[in-house]
Amino acid sequence: MGEGDPVYGTPGQAINMPTLQSSSCKVYKRRWYILGLFMMIALQQSNIWITYGATSATTQELYDIDASWVNALSNAGPVAFIVFYPISSWAIGALGLRFTIVTAAGLVASGAVMRVFCNGHSTFWLVGTGQLLNAAAGPILMTVPPAISGAWFAIDERTLATAMASLVGYLGGAVGFVVGIPVQTPADLRLLLYIEGGVALFFFILCVIYFPAAPPTPPTLSATRRQTHNTSASSVDEEHRGLIQKDSKVDNHHHHHGGQHDGKTGWRLLLSQSISLMVTKDSSILFFCGGILSGIYSGWQSVLINILLPLGYSQSEGQWLGFINSAVGMVSGLLIGKIHDKYYKQFKSLLLIIYACTAASFAVFTLSTEGLFFKNSATVLIYVSNVVGGFAINAFVPIVLEALGEVTFPSPEDIGSGLVSLLNNIACFVFIFISDYIPPVVMNWLLTGAAVVAFLLTLFVKQRYTRSEFDLHAS
Repeated sequence: MGEGDPVYGTPGQAINMPTLQSSSCKVYKRRWYILGLFMMIALQQSNIWITYGATSATTQELYDIDASWVNALSNAGPVAFIVFYPISSWAIGALGLRFTIVTAAGLVASGAVMRVFCNGHSTFWLVGTGQLLNAAAGPILMTVPPAISGAWFAIDERTLATAMASLVGYLGGAVGFVVGIPVQTPADLRLLLYIEGGVALFFFILCVIYFPAAPPTPPTLSATRRQTHNTSASSVDEEHRGLIQKDSKVDNHHHHHGGQHDGKTGWRLLLSQSISLMVTKDSSILFFCGGILSGIYSGWQSVLINILLPLGYSQSEGQWLGFINSAVGMVSGLLIGKIHDKYYKQFKSLLLIIYACTAASFAVFTLSTEGLFFKNSATVLIYVSNVVGGFAINAFVPIVLEALGEVTFPSPEDIGSGLVSLLNNIACFVFIFISDYIPPVVMNWLLTGAAVVAFLLTLFVKQRYTRSEFDLHAS
């Protein structure tokens, strides 16, 4: 490392480093196409999931159902995630990125197309099945962003790439709200379903045509290790395979955990790595805070219109609030990801600032919606606090995922992101389920309280950048 290079982790922390010249690693321009195509698939999956929640009143009219059924359609996402997460997480490691992402794109497309054939209440099961198929893609699409960034991007691009891939789901939610604004009649909603089905099918075809499992030459040494340990890594060149296996200290881990493995070994490895993450202090705090807070927020956002309607707000006002919240969140995630990559390698400080802003913003939002805070300026405060809250709460997602990738290295990044997503969906399911039984103000305070708890627990995290130190010293 030269003078002025960024410093990672705790001073004096020891780590075994193999020797590898930086010229042996390579990044490809096509990485942006791979990332962009993945983002379009994930965006469409999120958009399809929130379609009915964003058009709640029109959906009830079209299918002759009540609000509880609309909430049930939204709950298809977390339910399917919880059910399909174990096999999805195993498949990512055992079958590789291409197989799993093409499968996810196929599920999104088939679910979107199936909804088109529902003619009313008597065939409503087609809508439910379509939502479940779309939701079944969630475990893959929510888990793989750190794996994609680690496999294709250089060390100073990883957090930004993770931010783009992981936060595009929120952009999909924003799109879902804004395209729902002109949907005022059942005919409008039917047209929207046709369009969403066609778009999902188009991106599935593109994914089938070209979405490789990994680049021919990895961008970093840690990516080389990951691909050497993965059964899908046939495209990794032999030079890198040899360089990794020559180093006895690094290869000690390989003997115990990596290489080609059968299905049974893969399941055991997945289980042991997952348990290790959940019982280690720093990773367990990051996992718990990230999963609970993002899950409650996802549930809160999916029922936002139903929260606001009893308070006298219209469906259109709820749609605009949902859109603004998601849109600024996407911007904040990219901004914070870029800052973390280039200028401020301090994930603990960033998380504390973000959690504090989230708690303060949604406290103001709650007080304003109840008319308990600056009554004459309540509407302005609702919009402002919603914007600030959306900016803050979405910014922590890529930081949490990258922090888990750092503190749990050399475990694969998708283990941490998968567990965060699993807890996210459990919390989201519970939140949506209880939303039929608790008043809106309680839902708002639950979101605020989750941010406060995340702030307090993160104080006990010890910051370290094990993976980045490995890459920087090796180069």
